[in-house]
Amino acid sequence: MNKISWPVKQLNHNYINRSIDKWLDIHFGDTSFNGRALIGHRRNGGGIYTMTARSLTELRPYVKLIHASQRLEYYITANTVKGTNRRKEELFGLQNIVIDVDCHSKEHQDNVSSLVEAFVWRCKRDLFGEGVIPFPNSIVRTGRGVQLWWAIVPCYGGSEYGKSLYHYNKIKSNFMDHIEALLDEYSELEGLDIDRGPSSNVVGYFRLPFTYNASAQCYTSLE
Repeated sequence: MNKISWPVKQLNHNYINRSIDKWLDIHFGDTSFNGRALIGHRRNGGGIYTMTARSLTELRPYVKLIHASQRLEYYITANTVKGTNRRKEELFGLQNIVIDVDCHSKEHQDNVSSLVEAFVWRCKRDLFGEGVIPFPNSIVRTGRGVQLWWAIVPCYGGSEYGKSLYHYNKIKSNFMDHIEALLDEYSELEGLDIDRGPSSNVVGYFRLPFTYNASAQCYTSLE
């Protein structure tokens, strides 16, 4: 693991957009289960390496100092772990449900933005607005797709008390089933799919809002 104790300030330092403070308060502000969120980075399309593991009380001041570089892509876990390893066995607290919807189709790469807006509009009308599943707290546009973030009442997710994790996974699976049905129903959304890997992984990595997506050559945005 690549451990960095604290961000090293660059000569020309670009701080992450300060609107991320509210996002951190919503999704990681409750320290009832004060485990460690992991932050990772990727350079030049390689693998994601863990930069640091921060307790929730340390997370906000740490993120405020990260350099919003166009050479590095930054990621964060939706939930927290006991130590510093991103393994399911290390899961400590459940803080968020996140579903990642991406466009992996080369033939649709030129109109990803339109696909994402059509998808978000359909979700707001047919799913969230109808109460099929609740409105997410945050919608992160990643440049190649969109992440839907639901903040939950934090609970212990460790293996000793499996019921919390069981219900968490059942709820997330239900959300994904409804979203997948929506994607299948409308031909205008062809090219978008749920990225089941990180979406199903309780310690999966997700792009940090307002950081750079090198493949899409844009910064992620937040609603």
